Amino acid sequence: MVDEPMELESMKIQLPVAQRSADQVIVADGLGHAFDDRLLFEDLDLVVRRGDRVGIIGPNGAGKTTLAKCLLGELAPSR
Repeated sequence: MVDEPMELESMKIQLPVAQRSADQVIVADGLGHAFDDRLLFEDLDLVVRRGDRVGIIGPNGAGKTTLAKCLLGELAPSR
């Protein structure tokens, strides 16, 4: 015999109203990065506007996380 699942109270949360972001959320001009002699990306020009949806796809080791860190300012681009 299986026990009946517990019923949980619904969560009540209030978030403060956020300020409206700029129209251009991310701007990259000629962005590039390499590790030693391994070039991950170069001459990347990118504009992400408020409301845009972006996906970064590629195989493991292609530089997706490195690109995201460069765009977020967590890693300085090498080029």
